Amino acid sequence: LDPRSGSITLRSHIPSSIRVIPCMLDSGDVSFIGNGPNGRVEAAIEIKHLSDFLDSLEDGRLPMGQVMRMRKQYDYVFLLLQDRISMGREGQLRVWVPQEKNRKRGDATRYNDPLYSLKGRWADAKPGRRQLPWSAFWKWVISLSICGGVRLLMAGSNQEAGEVIGAA
Repeated sequence: LDPRSGSITLRSHIPSSIRVIPCMLDSGDVSFIGNGPNGRVEAAIEIKHLSDFLDSLEDGRLPMGQVMRMRKQYDYVFLLLQDRISMGREGQLRVWVPQEKNRKRGDATRYNDPLYSLKGRWADAKPGRRQLPWSAFWKWVISLSICGGVRLLMAGSNQEAGEVIGAA
């Protein structure tokens, strides 16, 4: 688990039966050794929240930088999207924003909206200033999978992310 990334906060959510060693990684946030069809394999997980995922796709950082480095170094590459997402009534991509995330991010966030419940709310995901259709999001994910060999993992909370990492 790379301690330089925000993923170090997930350490307490990874099952205690999994041995976690903090170390600087050249690429990815988590790396591990597993059993593949022909023996030992090395794999890595890049962890992203939806806003960073969309930004890194738009500026090319994820597909042209991070994924390429991970593909050279590891046998298997995973992307863990750590947010709850859904499709809105008009076909737009939406993300669940817990109330505490609004407080931490302040008023400048693209997800900010004064109308949210005590627990949180669904907000339109807008990379830049435009509305992103649900189908466009999945086209990006499918392209990363086919062209980049990236397998998508999803988790809606730190607890779920820790369990997904522990299961990998």
